Amino acid sequence: MKQAIDIESITRLPHGYLEYGDFTFSVACYAQPVFSTPVEQWPTLPVAPFRKIYPLAPFLNDEGETFLARYDGEAVGHITLSKNWNDYTLIEEIAVSQHARRKGIATALLDTALQWAREQNTAGLMLETQNNNLNACFCYQRYGFTLGGIDHLLYRGQPDIADHEIALFWYLPFNNQVGY
Repeated sequence: MKQAIDIESITRLPHGYLEYGDFTFSVACYAQPVFSTPVEQWPTLPVAPFRKIYPLAPFLNDEGETFLARYDGEAVGHITLSKNWNDYTLIEEIAVSQHARRKGIATALLDTALQWAREQNTAGLMLETQNNNLNACFCYQRYGFTLGGIDHLLYRGQPDIADHEIALFWYLPFNNQVGY
């Protein structure tokens, strides 16, 4: 029997949610992204596997909205949305706890973002991830996002990751027109 995924708009995260959730992911390589090429065909540079986490701080403010995903009653993920300057809905943050991955949580959160973006009459969805989070890249590609930008300099101010991490900007335009 499939477990229920419930999505709710929130103004405050449940007590302990960020502290006790495991939002890490495994890094085994750094990809060299290529426009108009499926993620699975990107060249990769293997590295000794390690666990990675980015600081999580959902933006709970009046300019956007944060949605919490519950799986079988447990808070397991969230997505924070805002209207960006370019008329896209910006996914500020999306995170799913490690033990709840591959259960449809990210898809349910992206469905919520899609609905919110349409209600806000924006031009589509956009987000940024990194070349070391290939599972996220696969997820966005499967959902229909297109790689629209690669930024090799975004992390230059952080010496511990500057030589390896590349910012990847993904877009899901509602008019289905992506041009280069």
